[in-house]
Amino acid sequence: MIGGSPIPGGTATPVFTPDASKQAEALAEEEATKIGAGLDLEHDGQLQEHNRHQTFRNQVNLATLILFWVIIVCVGFGVLVFAWHLITPAPWHWLSEAARDKLQTLLAAALLSSALTGYVNRRLA
Repeated sequence: MIGGSPIPGGTATPVFTPDASKQAEALAEEEATKIGAGLDLEHDGQLQEHNRHQTFRNQVNLATLILFWVIIVCVGFGVLVFAWHLITPAPWHWLSEAARDKLQTLLAAALLSSALTGYVNRRLA
């Protein structure tokens, strides 16, 4: 035998060995249990797809909330800095006139933003 082949002068052919991992066995046992209990595998698949979809929606919602609060903190800090520059004497100011005007423009846009207002209204309503 050459290369494990029973034919003289032949080459060995790869032998298929099934995946005998514990995960595959666990999945097969779970499926057999569900079939044995009379559960509908298609309905179970739809339920699992719904759970995956809901998990994704929850993650997107969490990311949106984090972004929302980051924006709120930044806008709040900007309002405090702008108010500081309006209330305090000129020697205490650290922003230039151009920087203060740019901050005023950014704060006006942020405070009047319809996207921010729409999100808050949708969540509070």
